Amino acid sequence: MSSVEMLKTAVVTGAANGIGLAIARYMLMQGRQVMLVDKDEDELNKVIKPLHEQNMPAQCCYCDIANEDSVALMVAKTVSHFEGIDILVNNAAITFSSTVESTSIDQWNQVLMVNLAGAYSCTQQSLKYLSHANGAAIVNISSIQGLFGQASTSAYSAAKGGLIAMTKSMAVEFGQFNIRVNAIAPGFIETNMSYSNEKQMYEHEGERFKELYIKHGKLPLGRTGYPVDIAGPAHFLTSSQSAYITGHVLVVDGGVTSTY
Repeated sequence: MSSVEMLKTAVVTGAANGIGLAIARYMLMQGRQVMLVDKDEDELNKVIKPLHEQNMPAQCCYCDIANEDSVALMVAKTVSHFEGIDILVNNAAITFSSTVESTSIDQWNQVLMVNLAGAYSCTQQSLKYLSHANGAAIVNISSIQGLFGQASTSAYSAAKGGLIAMTKSMAVEFGQFNIRVNAIAPGFIETNMSYSNEKQMYEHEGERFKELYIKHGKLPLGRTGYPVDIAGPAHFLTSSQSAYITGHVLVVDGGVTSTY
């Protein structure tokens, strides 16, 4: 790894647990300095302590990405501490399972505000720093639910599908600044959020989501994913090894989409 890459600063949203925390840890292990961002301040404080004990160059920042002022403060804190932003990983998300008939406009707006508008706001307010970085990169964590339909996830699927479209548009627009923009579309990754959503969607089936998928041959690798399965690809898409990749959606789902 080059010394230039080792000095890069990454902002990872939704980093108090799950995929975001795995990405942050992986990047720290690869020599990055990382700002862990989340709305759950208590969880942030819990995860930052062991990182500091390992002398990792990590800091944490409370941020409600659905609030522009909160995002502005987070970006300012990051730049003040690390003197710039080279990498942005838009991972923070919320979800719930609900039919179209029972989903209120307020619920719809909440999901879109966090999952889509929040990523847009973080990107917009980081842009002037990313544009001055040497080979900046943005990774948007989407979902395979943004690629194909699934019942009772209209708001989430719309947001994740919008994130893919936004990725492609930004890749074209930001190319002039040498900023690469890519997306990852995870399949079922074992996190607290996915299990919460699974419980709402499938408890009436009497079997867990992953057991249903394995039973019906929809998980070719025979297992669900783990947060670390997304961390490696996220690092790759922000490294010099992917210097000529932009506007791409990398599906990391254990082969689920190949069964459709």
